[in-house]
Amino acid sequence: MPTVIENPALKVFERWSAYAKANTDVGNNLSMDMSRVPSSFPYMRMAYMGGPQTSGDLAGDECAITPSFQIESFADGQKKLDKVYSLDSVSHQVMTDMGFRRTYQGLVENIDESIVRLASRYSRVYTGQLLGE
Repeated sequence: MPTVIENPALKVFERWSAYAKANTDVGNNLSMDMSRVPSSFPYMRMAYMGGPQTSGDLAGDECAITPSFQIESFADGQKKLDKVYSLDSVSHQVMTDMGFRRTYQGLVENIDESIVRLASRYSRVYTGQLLGE
């Protein structure tokens, strides 16, 4: 039986959401469901983008994977641009605390122009333990 590294997606979401709840006014308006359309703001969501094997052998043993996540922040109302960048800053702090590095950040076009949406992507080499555990 090959050695397979456990997928860290739920652990990352738990730490990220707990930190966001404690450090923003987003409350429980957090999700990992990319199909969910936000109905109230501010809103944040995390998507697991995959974790391809980084180091392993032909027998299927994994030594390391590279998990990637996209975090999107949504805001409306006055100072909505300031708000999404503030939410993103909180996400950035907890993600880097877990050893992730940002690989992309940018505003995403939204159908509803009254809502601002900012996306940041993170990845890291993972060998079975997040920083801070």
